[in-house]
Amino acid sequence: MTILVIIVIAFIYFRIRYVESNEKEKRKEDAVGTYELNLQESILRSYIKDTVLLRNLKLNLNADNTFSFSQNIPFIYDSSGIWRVASVGIYGSNELIYSNNASNQISPCCYENKIQMKLPLSKKGFEQAELLVFNKVK
Repeated sequence: MTILVIIVIAFIYFRIRYVESNEKEKRKEDAVGTYELNLQESILRSYIKDTVLLRNLKLNLNADNTFSFSQNIPFIYDSSGIWRVASVGIYGSNELIYSNNASNQISPCCYENKIQMKLPLSKKGFEQAELLVFNKVK
């Protein structure tokens, strides 16, 4: 009887781990792509005057877990690094990690093909934007 209970517990544990692993891989596949800054929904603070330059800002989340921004801008700490898929929950926040291990969280937004960054880490000496919203374009 004890062996049967252990087998059942082990089965349940490995089944849950398998489902979580598949869920995480699915979230990664869904996140990979190119995103374009949504100027109407973003809260840029003093950078609102630079919309002509920011209009073409894109974020690429690559399948090899690297990311890159199409422009080097003051309110984002660095233009490239690695990204990590959230480990818990369907709507958990993914993370952008820069070369010095500083990071920003990105999370799904508005139940659409959008992601958002709240108070993204800016370059030293520059004001932070309040909210960046990106639309998935491919």
